[in-house]
Amino acid sequence: ELGYQGYLQSIKSGDESRGCDAIIILQHQPVYTLGTASDTAFIKSVGDDIDVVRIERGGEVTYHGPGQLTVYPILDLRGYKR
Repeated sequence: ELGYQGYLQSIKSGDESRGCDAIIILQHQPVYTLGTASDTAFIKSVGDDIDVVRIERGGEVTYHGPGQLTVYPILDLRGYKR
């Protein structure tokens, strides 16, 4: 059971499933993720207890927090053929 996870901690959990398919379902501690098209000015207010993490995905700002399930499908595409 993963319970609540920090954003970067949950991404590192995905590294453990390298070489096989996995689905990680969890709830994050409060975090804003900033996509490549975002700017920190897009966040109206952030408390000291909320992390802000820039990530390599499209889009702008996404909030993740308790009560919101986040699903990370992890697929090792090398094992699939066309």
